[in-house]
Amino acid sequence: MEKKSVILSCIAIALSIVTVALFFIKVTPNSVVDIGTFLGVIAALMGISVTMLVGYQIYNIFEIKREMSRIDKQKQELNVLKEDLEKTRKEVSLKEQTTNLNLQIHRCMILSYSLLNSSPVDSFIRYHESLQYFLSSDFRKDGFSWFRDEMIERILNVDNACFEKDASDSIRSLKDSYTEDMKAVEAHENYYIVKDWYKDLMDQFSIRLENIERGLPVSHEIIDGFDIPIQ
Repeated sequence: MEKKSVILSCIAIALSIVTVALFFIKVTPNSVVDIGTFLGVIAALMGISVTMLVGYQIYNIFEIKREMSRIDKQKQELNVLKEDLEKTRKEVSLKEQTTNLNLQIHRCMILSYSLLNSSPVDSFIRYHESLQYFLSSDFRKDGFSWFRDEMIERILNVDNACFEKDASDSIRSLKDSYTEDMKAVEAHENYYIVKDWYKDLMDQFSIRLENIERGLPVSHEIIDGFDIPIQ
């Protein structure tokens, strides 16, 4: 746009010079430039200047409209780009969350299985911890009957032999270990999937621990209220 303005200015100056030359240069020996001629030249110059100024303003209006149209188009393109970036950011964030969930699930499950025989108490803690992560994952679509059955197996593995003679401190420590995980599970938005059996199962586990604390023998085959014997 600046180049076009310079070109128009040069044309205006050239026309002015030509006009002055035509009126002031004597073409014949008898040519005379009087006050009327001078005023005519001035009027002609003013007319040319006004005409070019009006034309230039009209040209500017079209240029401004064209520039505004270009700016609107760029604005739309930027909005589309912004939406694409936001969509990509959400997808990356979702993938990151999914990856973190899977890492937590695998961590808990690997630890639980590795401790299943050597430390039944820790095996239960890690398996129970994984439930809060499972509730946030795609595994929730399949229900949790399989999870319940394996958690019952881990509960049945926790017996008197897992604790010393005075088991009060150890049992209190165990309850503290899984209480926070219980709160996380019960506060989860997908808790409704497991609420039919989860609270009852944990209550039975609490009763089991109380019996162990009293020195009473506990069953290795079934838990009261859950007719799912472990094979």
